[in-house]
Amino acid sequence: ALAQTDTRAIWKNWQVPTLILWPIQDMAFPASEQAAVKETFAKAGRAYNTPIYFKTYGLAPLSENGPTDFGHNLHWAAPVQTAEDIVNFISKGTPAEGTPYLDPQRNFQIAVDQKNNAWVLLK
Repeated sequence: ALAQTDTRAIWKNWQVPTLILWPIQDMAFPASEQAAVKETFAKAGRAYNTPIYFKTYGLAPLSENGPTDFGHNLHWAAPVQTAEDIVNFISKGTPAEGTPYLDPQRNFQIAVDQKNNAWVLLK
């Protein structure tokens, strides 16, 4: 997707506290593009002392067998967890704790790994 429309030039001067929610198995924006987004926002965060949080949903990277965890339409797949992260970010300045994922042991129901904090403050 970034190969078609590269918007990183806009983001390099970003000065607004930001929460980026990204599914680990996003097939529209692969890991390489996620790294480019993280790097660009991290530079802006450092340059303007602006908090930029990047939170990953899911535990298992995309395999050759296809998706088994959260994909591109995260807000549809995990609406409650997405809303909790947004509300927490607006009210407290950080996303909610824990890592939401699709649990293969529970017929791929949504679970939250409280021991694994999925968000990082980009620096």
